[in-house]
Amino acid sequence: MEIEHFCHDHPLIECSVENSDEEAKCYGCNLPVRGSVHGCKDCNFFLHKNCAQLPREFQHPYHRDHPLILKITSGQHFCLICCSPISGFNFCCDDCGFYLDARCASTYSDPKYAPRMFRDGGHLFALTNTEPKTQYPCDVCDEIDDDTYLYKCVVPACPRLVHFRCAPFSLPENVKHKRHYHPLDLTASYVEDDLGEYYCDICETERNPKHPVYLCLECEYIGHVSCAIYEMLPSMVEEYEKQVQAKGSLSANDVTLGNLNSKIQEIHWEEDALKHELERITTRIETLESIRAQYLIQRSKTSLEEEEAIALR
Repeated sequence: MEIEHFCHDHPLIECSVENSDEEAKCYGCNLPVRGSVHGCKDCNFFLHKNCAQLPREFQHPYHRDHPLILKITSGQHFCLICCSPISGFNFCCDDCGFYLDARCASTYSDPKYAPRMFRDGGHLFALTNTEPKTQYPCDVCDEIDDDTYLYKCVVPACPRLVHFRCAPFSLPENVKHKRHYHPLDLTASYVEDDLGEYYCDICETERNPKHPVYLCLECEYIGHVSCAIYEMLPSMVEEYEKQVQAKGSLSANDVTLGNLNSKIQEIHWEEDALKHELERITTRIETLESIRAQYLIQRSKTSLEEEEAIALR
């Protein structure tokens, strides 16, 4: 199979790349290529099949004003989602200074992500399923929780997490859920008995009785906040972003500034880690120098005793 691609002068032929001493990389995403790809072996030019099939332009949910155009770049721009320098393909709006690398543009335009993401300053948070019985600290409330869902910053190196109930958009006072006949009312907390075991009737996993829930008091039907409003979330996020955008805090300049601040914060974390490592190394050096000094004193004392013994003979 042969294709024409805007980024290379020659036709690209479907071919196979095997393991070799010199690792071949995809021109689109700069990641290694293996197996079946599109390439021009004469030029050592390769594209993953997914990268070769990327559209020349598309509308991304986090830049609705203009379409994003597929272009080639080499490190002069940073991806506004993962904050990494872009090498290879990027989807961009040059007029607004909006740039995404190919991976983030593809991944976070997926319907399972895009309608359930929100931006807070320089952080883009995606809704994530949590592991059962795993607790996570929240950057908003500083509490540890084990809710079914949480929001996690999409930047791999960023540790920011936000509990679902702590997300910045307003929760509705009552909702209708497909698994229960009556409306469910938002309730600050609810303890149905003194048995010490409390469950969400929607996902059938444990819940914390001190945390907000959606409740049908008549039937004692109880749901995690995240479970009860999951289907409504896209419209809630859209409304939240309209409000934020109306305040002018989602302009391209603000997003860029926020991401630069995030990048600076990450470097500060690295700096702190290096400081701790330097302190550990300094302590080791001081310990070794102390041992060496004691050894030299002992050796000098032994030599002196030996010299005195020889003089007395």
